[in-house]
Amino acid sequence: MASVGDEGIDISLSFSKAWKRFLRNKTIFLFEFLENIIEESEWFWSIYVFFIIGSLSTPGIVGSLEAIGGSIFTLLFGKLANKHAKKLIPLTAFLLLLLYILRIFIKTPISAYSITVFASFFLSFFMVAYYSTIYRTVKNDNEEEFMLIRDIPVVLGRMVVFVIVYLTLPFLRYFFLLPAMIISLLLLLYVRKRKLLAE
Repeated sequence: MASVGDEGIDISLSFSKAWKRFLRNKTIFLFEFLENIIEESEWFWSIYVFFIIGSLSTPGIVGSLEAIGGSIFTLLFGKLANKHAKKLIPLTAFLLLLLYILRIFIKTPISAYSITVFASFFLSFFMVAYYSTIYRTVKNDNEEEFMLIRDIPVVLGRMVVFVIVYLTLPFLRYFFLLPAMIISLLLLLYVRKRKLLAE
């Protein structure tokens, strides 16, 4: 990292400039807010599976299976997802929606571990397609400024996840209704606003 230069990067950010940028890209920032709720919801899965199975080894097994699912995606479909990102977002989001609904009914170790691999695979698919599209959209448009401001909706999305986890403590399985509803909302927004995004 020490050898990486900072030549050419000159960001002068004020509240007024940040607000103007937010208004100019408000739809993309809304996408970022919704996507981060989906992404942050994933860490709760290993905790939930621990409560289902009751073994201390469960979080480690879930983490390993998630790595396997992500690796399979990278090896088989990484380039495809990047090349055809905009077209693949609706399909991968819909498959994730189905998986989040299925998680509500998971009760056995085998089903929990199986859905972990599939969810990790399709979450990786969705995220690569999503980020490829977003970054192409903001490229050459003061993207450094965008990256700084995007932390605001990212943190807000994380806070929503924490609040819903707390509110669903008596009925933990219903937490997964949150990402399911957010994916549905993101899909509707994507269908209406996809012309704003780069190919």
